[in-house]
Amino acid sequence: MAFENAGKTITEIECHMDLYIASLDVLQTYLDKVENEGALYQNFTVDNFEDFKTQINLSGFFTLSLLDLLVISKNMMLTKYKWEQIHQIRLGYLLIYSVIETYNIHGKQLKISSSKNVKLKELFELITTDLKTFKKKHDYPMTFEKIRNSTIGHINPDFKIYYNTLAKIDVTQSYTTILDFMLILYKLQEFGKENSNTLTLKVGSEIYTIEEYEMKQSKV
Repeated sequence: MAFENAGKTITEIECHMDLYIASLDVLQTYLDKVENEGALYQNFTVDNFEDFKTQINLSGFFTLSLLDLLVISKNMMLTKYKWEQIHQIRLGYLLIYSVIETYNIHGKQLKISSSKNVKLKELFELITTDLKTFKKKHDYPMTFEKIRNSTIGHINPDFKIYYNTLAKIDVTQSYTTILDFMLILYKLQEFGKENSNTLTLKVGSEIYTIEEYEMKQSKV
C-alpha cells in the first residue's frame, strides 16, 4: 500500500498531535486542581460534582482516542511490510470498538449536554448521523468484533482462526475505515472540549467557567 505525499501528511498529523497533547495537559490540570484539597478550587461548589468530573473525563477520553488514532495513521504511512500495516489496523479496530462502546454508555448524558447551546446540539446531531452511516458502511460491530475477539483484544489460541482472520483483512479498505472514523473522532473531541467549556463553578455568589475563574485568580 503506497502513500503519496506521506511526508506532508505526517507533518500535518504531528501538528494536530501537538495541539491535542496540549489540550490533554489542560484537562489534567483541571482535574488535579478540582480533586486535590487546598488547590485552586477549594472554595467552589458544583451542583453535581461527579457529573462535573465525568464530563472532563469524557473530554479527555475522546482526545486521547483521537491522539491514538493519529499515531496509528502516522505509523501506517511509515510501514514497510504488510504485516506492520495489519498490526496497525488491528490496533485501530480495537480502539474504534472501544470508543463506540464508550459512546453508547454515555450517549444519554451526551444528548442532555448537547441541549446547552446550538453548537453542541449541531455537533451531537452530526455525530449521531455519522455514526449510523459508519456502522452501516463498515459492518459494525461484526467485523470489529471478529478482529478484536480473535487477534488483538483477545488472542485466539487456534492458529487457523487467528491466521485466517488476519488474512482476510483488506489493508486499503481498513485504512479507509480508520480515516472515516477519525473524522467522527474530531467531532467527538470538539464536542468534549465545547462541553467542558460550559461547565461552571460557583464561588460565593459568583459563577465562572473554569477558564474564567483561572483568569480571575491569576490577577489576584
